[in-house]
Amino acid sequence: MHTQNRKLLRKQDLIAILAILITGIVTFIVIRLVSKDGASAVISVDGNVISEHSLSSSSEFTIKEAKGAVIEINDGGIRVKSSDCPDKICVKTGYISKEGERIVCLPKKLIIEVKTN
Repeated sequence: MHTQNRKLLRKQDLIAILAILITGIVTFIVIRLVSKDGASAVISVDGNVISEHSLSSSSEFTIKEAKGAVIEINDGGIRVKSSDCPDKICVKTGYISKEGERIVCLPKKLIIEVKTN
């Protein structure tokens, strides 16, 4: 019987972790660089498109189908400024402005998605 030298992380483990980390960072950077700025935002409630708004304007509004949510468009981005939902994940998402980005509020069944022309 021989004793093994047990380490928490072996050299191969460290290399694998670093490779995964570097791949993730590079992928994130490439996606951010390739993503196009959006031209408009489509707002849906319960799967039904309610409205579409240009991101070049500045406005603040509510939607009757999603009572309690205040939506703001400013500087080419859109966000849920405030909401009476319990967890406020939609508010914490902040501004979105790139094609394909979304804000989702599950309690209100609200989805805001950025689109290009």
